[in-house]
This record gives sequence, structure tokens and C-alpha cells, in this order.
Amino acid sequence: MDVFLHLLQPNDASALLDFEVENREWFEQFVPAREGRFYSNEGVAEQVTNFLTEYKNGEMIPMLIKDANGIVCGRINIRDIDQSSDSGELGYRVGHSFASKGIASNAVKQFLDYLTQQTNLKYVDAYALVGNVGSNKILSNTGFELVEYVENYAVFKGEHQDANYYRKVLAD
Repeated sequence: MDVFLHLLQPNDASALLDFEVENREWFEQFVPAREGRFYSNEGVAEQVTNFLTEYKNGEMIPMLIKDANGIVCGRINIRDIDQSSDSGELGYRVGHSFASKGIASNAVKQFLDYLTQQTNLKYVDAYALVGNVGSNKILSNTGFELVEYVENYAVFKGEHQDANYYRKVLAD
């Protein structure tokens, strides 16, 4: 399925809220739950504003993953951009109805191309919980190298979770 990356805009808040509400239970299987107030027009608008401020400050690049009809399929971003080390951390999520269709892999490849062509970043880091087989597979299939196994990376559902730390060197 062809997908397109779209820099997050203030007028995306309504579609983004619909996407997040529709996929709330799905996402909470893999990542910690967001606060309840996030799932409101004000909550999503506040996040969009914060992300765009970070974008303007060179700290983050927030994008939506959309299909040919403009439907939000997911989100992808790089955050914690460090200008001194020319690196940042990749994050992404794809909606339940779009899972297992190659969309996340396609979006990660497109995003890496964007970062190579449009930024000065040299490295992209990513973490995937060991139990998240899909994300580990996507990262290894898109050229990320496993750097290390991180014990007790996060607490999720009351249990300590280990993660794999990956790094991708962007082409010069």
C-alpha cells in the first residue's frame, strides 16, 4: 500500500484525534497509555502545538503517515534531535487496520530518505521492546543495526521491559 509522509499541521488535529481514539486500545497493548485528557480536541491540539514548537526549534520532526485518500494511517517522527551529535530518536505507530501491510516499513524507509536529503543528521537511534516482534523486524529490515540489549528499559503494565537499541547511519 502506498503511503505518503505529511508534516504535521495544526489543521490535522481533528483527523489525528479520530485516529488516536480509534486505535487507543490497540496502541495500549504495546506502549504506555496516554492520559485521558489527551483524547480530546484540546488535548490533541495541545500536542500538535507542542510538537510544532519543537519542530521550529530543531528538536523534532513530526509527520503523519497518510494513504492515497489522505486518511491517517499512522505517525512517524524523530525527536530529541541533538545537533552536537547529529542524531535523533525514531518513533512511529501504525493504526490497527493498517498493521501487517508493510506500511510501517514503507514509512520508515521514506522517512530515512527524507532525513538523509533534508537534514544534517548522521545517525538515527531507535528502541524496540524485546516483545515487540514487529518493530524489531521493521528496524532490522530497514537497515538499523542492533547496538545493544537494554535491560529494564521501561516499566510497562507494571513489569520491567527489556529493549533492543538500534542505530542507523544515514548516507553522507
